[in-house]
Amino acid sequence: MPSPDQERNPLVGGSRCDTACCHRGCRAVVGKFRPVRGAVPTAQVVNARVYLASRDAVGLAAYTTSVRPGFGIHGQYLTPAEVRARFGPDPDQVSAVSDWLTSAGLQLTATTEHYLEVKGDAAAMQAAYGTQLDNVTLDGFIDPARGKGS
Repeated sequence: MPSPDQERNPLVGGSRCDTACCHRGCRAVVGKFRPVRGAVPTAQVVNARVYLASRDAVGLAAYTTSVRPGFGIHGQYLTPAEVRARFGPDPDQVSAVSDWLTSAGLQLTATTEHYLEVKGDAAAMQAAYGTQLDNVTLDGFIDPARGKGS
C-alpha cells in the first residue's frame, strides 16, 4: 500500500517504487551495481532531474516513423519549435510537477524543455519520493572529482 506522500506524488502516481536498491530493506544487487555502501546522510545535498513526458507520446512515435524514407511524409520535418509545441510537455504538467517538487521542500534549480532540475537535502528527497537513498558502487564508474572509482 502506498504511503500518503506517494498517493499525492504526481511522479509516482501512487505506485510503489520498484527500482532495486532504492527503498527501505532492499539490498538487491542489480546489473553492474555492487552492494549498498550505506545510507546517504540525511543532511547531504542531492541533485536530481525529473524528466517530463511528452503530451502526445503516441503521436510523436507515429510522426518519427512517418518521416522515414518510404513512409507517408518522408522529408516533411518539423522545426524544433514545432516539435516542442506539438509534442513537448504540457505547461499544466510542468506547473503541477514544479509546484509539487517545491512543496516537498526541494529547490527548483533549472527548467528545460525536457526536465526540471532540483536540489535538496537527502531527507527531503527521501520524503518526497517515499524511498531511502543509498550509496552504491557502479562497476567501471570513475568519479571525476577524485579520479578513481567510487
